[in-house]
Amino acid sequence: TGWTLGLATGISSDGKNIVGTGTNPAGQNEIWIAHLGTPIAPGDLTGDGIVNIDDLLALLSDWGSCPAPSTVCPADLDGDGSVNINDLLMLINNWG
Repeated sequence: TGWTLGLATGISSDGKNIVGTGTNPAGQNEIWIAHLGTPIAPGDLTGDGIVNIDDLLALLSDWGSCPAPSTVCPADLDGDGSVNINDLLMLINNWG
């Protein structure tokens, strides 16, 4: 509620995730991501409906700081700007 979605800047190959920019309820410009269809479990980085070794490998390949605040960093599961132990624990918690 209160968001104004502006420009969509990207879409996943399966069409289930869209990213863009908009204005949040506080009037600040912010990046948004919309997940369409079946909810994706935190850690399902491949979008195949299950958290498994493929997702773990994707997370490990993105380990470290995300490139920039304006860049979508899917492996940053907790949104803190870095792919780290907290993201790994979230992925493991949703395994299977």
